[in-house]
Amino acid sequence: MTNVWVVPVLMLLLNIAAAAVISKPSLNVKTLLFYGLVLMISLMYPYALYDDYVNPLIGANIGLGLAFMFAASCTLALTVIALVMFLTRKSGKKKK
Repeated sequence: MTNVWVVPVLMLLLNIAAAAVISKPSLNVKTLLFYGLVLMISLMYPYALYDDYVNPLIGANIGLGLAFMFAASCTLALTVIALVMFLTRKSGKKKK
């Protein structure tokens, strides 16, 4: 595994951890669709990275940059939502 793949793997792990905080403990269709969406968002950047690795064209790769920015922004948004939900649940338990 080269150093290039460290960021996509960490993004995937962070998205799965954030999804575990956000989703309900019960396993239903909404939860499965949510995890599928998180997995699809997480795998966009590694696919673009793999596609760039297989087809090494010389020049600017706009698609790779867009895939990275989209995956990074979705990961950031998902992490912030999970952090807010985690902190509100923690503070709700302390009040009782």
